[in-house]
Amino acid sequence: MFSDVNQKITVLLKKLNQGWIPKVEDITQEKWERYKKSKSISAQKSFVGYTLGFGGQYFGGASPIKDRAYRLNYLTNKRKYLKTLKPHFTSSKFSIKHKSALDLDFKNTLIYCDPPYVKTAWRAKTKWNKKNEEAFWDKIVQWLEPSKNNIVIISNSERTMKKKGLRIKAIFKKKHKSQGSWNRFGEDKLRSEMLFLVTRTNTKQKTKKRKTSRKNRTKKKN
Repeated sequence: MFSDVNQKITVLLKKLNQGWIPKVEDITQEKWERYKKSKSISAQKSFVGYTLGFGGQYFGGASPIKDRAYRLNYLTNKRKYLKTLKPHFTSSKFSIKHKSALDLDFKNTLIYCDPPYVKTAWRAKTKWNKKNEEAFWDKIVQWLEPSKNNIVIISNSERTMKKKGLRIKAIFKKKHKSQGSWNRFGEDKLRSEMLFLVTRTNTKQKTKKRKTSRKNRTKKKN
């Protein structure tokens, strides 16, 4: 099950689920501006906006890729890639919801979340703040109630939030060069991409271990 609060993404996934494949069209500057100014939401517009948008942002930047042959080839390759994923999108097990993660609940589920990086992503300043981040982690605490039997994996940077009652263990880490407007003057700064497995801390086990270690120390002294 895929869920996103952004309708520009869910509309694309719903069309792919119906067997639709995007068309390759030459996006001139005129077309780019027309698409960008329009308030309409469609799967084709999302395909164009995210594929050619600067840094993967929806219609990011003032223009598409300037070289015509290159942008057509780029769109063609993205279309081919989506075509290879078609069996997954059209599977009867695949479902899409246009909802916030904070409105969802699960049982016996592997949950993967990719929230904005509140300390490193410039978009977080307007789309995701500390209050949103805290509400998100409160929701994770609910998902990890023992009776729900869920597994939670989070994408984030090295500076992930600490939450009482949760253990956040890094299971993957990769550094890559920063791109986009946050990389000023073309500096080769490295950003971390990490995956974290989030589990509940077992306070009972910790208490038992402490009691056992105290007994052992007493025995040694005797």
